[in-house]
Amino acid sequence: MENNIKKCKYCQSEIPAEAKICPNCNNKQGAKTWQIILIVVVGLLWWGIIFNVLFSGSDETGEQKNTLNENNTTIHENTGNSKGGSLANPTTTQTSKKTEYSVGEIYEDSNLAIKYVSCDNNFTNYSRYATIKEGHKILKVEFEVENVGNTDEFISSWDFECYADGYSCESFYSHDETELSATLSSGKKTKGALLYEVPTNAQKIILEYELNMFSNEKVTFIIQ
Repeated sequence: MENNIKKCKYCQSEIPAEAKICPNCNNKQGAKTWQIILIVVVGLLWWGIIFNVLFSGSDETGEQKNTLNENNTTIHENTGNSKGGSLANPTTTQTSKKTEYSVGEIYEDSNLAIKYVSCDNNFTNYSRYATIKEGHKILKVEFEVENVGNTDEFISSWDFECYADGYSCESFYSHDETELSATLSSGKKTKGALLYEVPTNAQKIILEYELNMFSNEKVTFIIQ
């Protein structure tokens, strides 16, 4: 019988166990205030734990992604600098945005590495039957070229243009030197010379190499 009776939370009088309202004081028999507060506090703590887990997981994922990105960048940079075989030189290649080259330096892109070997501003070892314009001399420039790409590459004197004080100079062919012209397989090299007839009193002589005939990109080899 006692199990069917409970005390009112407000007036402490005995009332039926299933009663939701006390018949004596008419108060609802819900949870006490301290019980409600306890439930709210426990709920907030529980949600706080869930949020911490979610946000800490996101931060760790972000850090992992950043680490991977940094590693990928490093690998890419190292791969670029290591390419180019025996002629490769990271300090003198296109990756440094260099556009002018002196004797001993190397121009390199994804296909070719071109080493500027030597320059003779007054070359005379040509055929004695050659005819040279009055007030002109012969310029000889030597290059060593390596195919650093994965497909065959062609290089020739037609890829170069010589200028003396801004004026185009004619190529010179009356000689026994090996002309720079070859189709190279991947990893293969060639050597050759380019000769031009230039004014004796020219102040500035350059040799331009055309990188792309469609974009007109060029690099310059300094003669004098």
